[in-house]
Amino acid sequence: MDILIKPPARILRALLWHAWGRWIVLGRTAIKSFFKKYTSYPVIRVGGGTSGKALLCYVLEPHLSNYDNSQRSVHCNQWRTLAIAEIIKSLGFTVDVTDWRNWWSPHAKNYDLVIGLGRAYTSSCKKKAKGCTKIYLGTGAFFDQAIAGEELRIENLYQRKGKKLTRRYRTERDLGPLFSDAIFVIGSDWVVETYKQISQSPIYKLPNSVVTGVSNTTERKDYKVARRHFLWLASFGAVHRGLDLLLEVFSDLPEYHLWICGNVSRESDFVAIYDEELNHTPNIHHVGWVDVTSKKFEELTARCAYHVFPSASDGMPGAVINSMKAGLIPVLTIESGMETRGHSFLIQECSLDGIRRIIQQAADVDPKTLQEEAEAIVSFVENKYTKQSFAESFRGHLLSVLNR
Repeated sequence: MDILIKPPARILRALLWHAWGRWIVLGRTAIKSFFKKYTSYPVIRVGGGTSGKALLCYVLEPHLSNYDNSQRSVHCNQWRTLAIAEIIKSLGFTVDVTDWRNWWSPHAKNYDLVIGLGRAYTSSCKKKAKGCTKIYLGTGAFFDQAIAGEELRIENLYQRKGKKLTRRYRTERDLGPLFSDAIFVIGSDWVVETYKQISQSPIYKLPNSVVTGVSNTTERKDYKVARRHFLWLASFGAVHRGLDLLLEVFSDLPEYHLWICGNVSRESDFVAIYDEELNHTPNIHHVGWVDVTSKKFEELTARCAYHVFPSASDGMPGAVINSMKAGLIPVLTIESGMETRGHSFLIQECSLDGIRRIIQQAADVDPKTLQEEAEAIVSFVENKYTKQSFAESFRGHLLSVLNR
């Protein structure tokens, strides 16, 4: 005779609640993930006119009434988004602004002009909109180039360290250029070429601009000492911007110093690989995030002679331009997208040996020659990379595209 052992009712209830609880948690996670990815941002009107309607899909925060003005020195795009809106308004347009991450951006058919990048721009412009001029704002190389560049760096790191990191700098493709009547690019001729490979639309170059408040420290340093001190400054993307290579090179060159400024500590997997170099190597100094208008940044640029930036893909990065304004000479790759008119050291071969050679070459420059070069780079920046230069260039190109 079989004996059936019936579990207590409370155990059955617990099992049922556990099953339902798992589905509830999974469902809630999926919903959060959906809304995080497909985020909706407001569309705000920042000016009215009579010459038509324009939509700017770029950085929204500086246009909001509760914006913290102290954030303007964080990135040059904080000023740039305001400047672009003002230029469009000056041509008589009613201007709406939304964030570049907005998945639910208004349709371009409701506007005479759409300018921007990212999800918002693509969402607005991927469908036909008769009578609307669409201008893509490229703030770096085309996404395919940026993605391929970082993936190659990640693969090279894996070959050296046996550790596989995830891509950070460009996490998804931006196909906005494919739907555009014109492309405005912040970057060098190399950056322009990355767009020519995928678009037949006319391309116009724009200069980046220095953040207000960066101090010139060329008169405050001992160049005999400073020529052995190198700054690495970037917001994020340690592997993309070549920090892994620099850590390995400088750990074998104890007579040279590397000063690291940026959000590196947020990349925990990267820090785990390079903890010894970042935190326990005497000639490598992990400073962390630094405001380029701060006294701390002045101290660093007075100590260093160079900004080393072996990027896989960029477009006139503000980090490099701001350090140039302070008097640092850039040591960089062509993929950094910079124009320096010869006032730089070019990393021809972005490998450990190639970087080591260029670091040693830069450190051997005569101190007097180095000071003259630092003063020349400041003068160059003050003429080329200004807010006025950007505004005049942007306005001129926009008038050309609009046939005004």
